[in-house]
This record gives sequence, structure tokens and C-alpha cells, in this order.
Amino acid sequence: MESGYCYHITCRANNQEYLLEKYDYKARYQYYLTKAQSKFDTELWSYCLMDNHVHMLMKMYADSISKTMQWLNQNFASSVNLMQGRNGHFFW
Repeated sequence: MESGYCYHITCRANNQEYLLEKYDYKARYQYYLTKAQSKFDTELWSYCLMDNHVHMLMKMYADSISKTMQWLNQNFASSVNLMQGRNGHFFW
């Protein structure tokens, strides 16, 4: 991926389950998304949180989108797993 371009990124919940349908999970994802923007050199143009997946338009600069998404999804999944008393991946 090249710096300065906008990319369409999607993340789907494991087994296409409706894991994001709870409002507090969407708010939690938005919280980590905001933190990721301040932590990494990427620009979020737009996003849509669905009940079982996420769409984002993100522009990359110095930091890679993969590092940004890894941090975002790992922190979000750890947080939700702790709340649910589960472990493992949230997204595939």
C-alpha cells in the first residue's frame, strides 16, 4: 500500500455473527477508532458500523493501515472479550 492514497477497509465479525449489534459495542469501537486516529498517521474519511461488520475509508501516510487496523481491532476485541468473558478473535 502506498502512502497518500485512500483505501476501503472492511472487517467482518467471526462467523458473520451479529457481534456489533449491541449499542455499547459500537460506541466502544468508535472510542478505539478515535484513539487510533490520534496514535497513527492515518486519516479516517468515513466509516459505517454495521451489526456484523465495519466499512472505513482511510487515507494512509507514514504509518501503515495494517499496523493501525491491527492495533484497533486487537484493542477492541480484547475489551469486548473481557466484557463477555470470552477469548479469541472478534474479527476474521
